[in-house]
Amino acid sequence: MVHRSPLGLAFTGIFDGDWTWSVDVLTDGRTAIGPGTWPYRVIDRSVDQRLERHALLVTVSGWSHRTFTCHTPRDVAPVVDERRLPQRVPEATGPTELWWLDEDAGVAVQAQLRAWPHDRDEWTIRYFTRTPTQAADANPVVFGATAHETVPALWCAMCSRWVEPGRTCYAVHP
Repeated sequence: MVHRSPLGLAFTGIFDGDWTWSVDVLTDGRTAIGPGTWPYRVIDRSVDQRLERHALLVTVSGWSHRTFTCHTPRDVAPVVDERRLPQRVPEATGPTELWWLDEDAGVAVQAQLRAWPHDRDEWTIRYFTRTPTQAADANPVVFGATAHETVPALWCAMCSRWVEPGRTCYAVHP
């Protein structure tokens, strides 16, 4: 059923399991969400981009990874120096999820908006590597690419476990 959203006409077309919240599809194809008291926000530039970002995550989900938390001002992306990162993946990148990948080297970086309460955004940055030894490069690459408050995350949502700062998750995901 079509309804009037803060960004125009939309229909609730997706139930996002990560958010456990309904996602609206706007008439121009973008997706938007406003969970709880958080502001209504565009999260994907298209349904195709949403599918591409999920497909890329499935591709690298079995790789070793290190996870970081980054806080930025509202509507500001966490990465400011892409020269330190693999090549950007435009088809998987949107307003709230950014991807870089070097498939030959076996390295991928994901920056995903996780929360936008009040006056700042909270991003999760994951540094994926095909081999566990490559993960040692995560800290200098991530800290060198970001200029905002970035720290190692203490919880890995992909593995559903606590992680000591600077440690690598080795969990294999289906």
